[in-house]
Amino acid sequence: DSKSLNNKILNIINHISYCEYQGMIDVYNEDYFAKQHKKVDSAWATYLDEKERIKKFNERERERIQLVIKNYADQPAVVAALYRTDWKKNTDYVMNILDNLIKKYPSFKDAKDMKKDVTTYLVRSKMLENGKPAPAFSYPDTNGKNVSLASYKGKYVLIDFWASWCGPCRQAIPQVKKLYEQYKNKGFEVLGVSIDKDKDAWLKAVDEENVPWVQILTPDIRKTQTDYMFSGIPTMYLIDDEGKIVDKFLGYSEETEAKLKELLNNL
Repeated sequence: DSKSLNNKILNIINHISYCEYQGMIDVYNEDYFAKQHKKVDSAWATYLDEKERIKKFNERERERIQLVIKNYADQPAVVAALYRTDWKKNTDYVMNILDNLIKKYPSFKDAKDMKKDVTTYLVRSKMLENGKPAPAFSYPDTNGKNVSLASYKGKYVLIDFWASWCGPCRQAIPQVKKLYEQYKNKGFEVLGVSIDKDKDAWLKAVDEENVPWVQILTPDIRKTQTDYMFSGIPTMYLIDDEGKIVDKFLGYSEETEAKLKELLNNL
């Protein structure tokens, strides 16, 4: 029956995620022990390419979830599979499935809720397109004084959304420092916006990193993440001298730095 089938679909989805998660743990463990024994056997550590191996696990999970969606697109449980995909990259496809589900099951709340999420995402995406005004905010700095994004008007500012507990965020800071030193005399600023829940941990990290730019702490993490549409950090936005979005960057890579330098060289 329908209930039994949907339970089966949910079990398949959970099993796919469980298998891939366990596989990723094995990859991390192998990488860890290979590095521990690098002095004895460097070939093992050299052979292992953690990033590519993790990427393969993610791709395999994505392929299997897509197969579930394809085969069970007309079943309520498929909403759980849709949430496991990167639905933001294929909203038309997802909306079509949701509309069909709502038509078939008019009282199906999960499908309606996801459709609301997708609709909200599309609206927010339009508002955060390059060239659109950056959402306004004003948060307290390390001394408790409110600092607004509007106060940077007339300068290009890189908003760095980060947190003390985020390893990649902390690793990016020394690179951003170099960028700041190179362009600060050309009207370029950096503004650190932390999503820390622990104020003391944030203050400790700010002190440890000793950054030359202003650091502020959002009192409403969910609103900040909703306004600027991010979940992973570091996420960065380059804002121009009129307060408009120039570009968005997920993480801080060599490609990110090259793109920023290309934009800033035009100042």
